[in-house]
Amino acid sequence: MLPLWFRAPFFRDYIMCAGLIPSDKDSASYLLRKEGGGNAVVIAVGGALEALDARPGTHSVLLASKKGFIKLALEHGAHLVPVYSFGENEVFDQVSNPRGTWLRWIQDHLQSIMGVSLPLFHARGIFQYSFGLMPYRKPITTVDGTTRELSNEMARS
Repeated sequence: MLPLWFRAPFFRDYIMCAGLIPSDKDSASYLLRKEGGGNAVVIAVGGALEALDARPGTHSVLLASKKGFIKLALEHGAHLVPVYSFGENEVFDQVSNPRGTWLRWIQDHLQSIMGVSLPLFHARGIFQYSFGLMPYRKPITTVDGTTRELSNEMARS
């Protein structure tokens, strides 16, 4: 989770009871080096940048500058398990915000200040299907790959 959420009183305690940690290097390192193993760190790599471009019928993945999690796995000898979900963009509609518009400029500016993107989304209501904040009933297919063991030889190269 974004470190911003851990600054809110009471909410911080609630999410920590669920086992969530801030999405920074120090927190993930602490969890991976605990004795006894059995700890897993799950990272949604696309993050805030990807959320502003998510809309039905599109599929964009932003991985170019997101390599820190691989370095972290190498440092701690952790295994990587690639997982991807298809259909997540279909469950909400987003207000049109192409790059260059005033709305996108405001969203990008707020994201750079707060670290959180603020997409304007909508879907269906509870008792009607025309408008609301409940997700559309669309399938989401999650695919996981084989576990990748990273060796110390890779870490040295």
